[in-house]
Amino acid sequence: MLYHTGVTGTDDAIPSSVTRLLWDVCREKVDVARHARFIISRVLDFGDGDAVLWLKHTYGDRAIRDVVTSRSSLNPKTIAYWTARLGPAHV
Repeated sequence: MLYHTGVTGTDDAIPSSVTRLLWDVCREKVDVARHARFIISRVLDFGDGDAVLWLKHTYGDRAIRDVVTSRSSLNPKTIAYWTARLGPAHV
């Protein structure tokens, strides 16, 4: 599921706290809406506080929950952490 309509931020610029996490892709071709699942997964697995704040502002809790509950390619520790952080009622 892509989150084009779920993107809440008005600026498509990806901050350096997030772009540094995209070491294995061409950063200039990453699209905030089209690559939402990839960006969310990468930030949840490797991001710092600034990256998570941008993530929540840009995509919102629903999109983050969707990625966590899909169990895509997230690290099992990441899934456990975010499940606890979002609360069992939300996941």
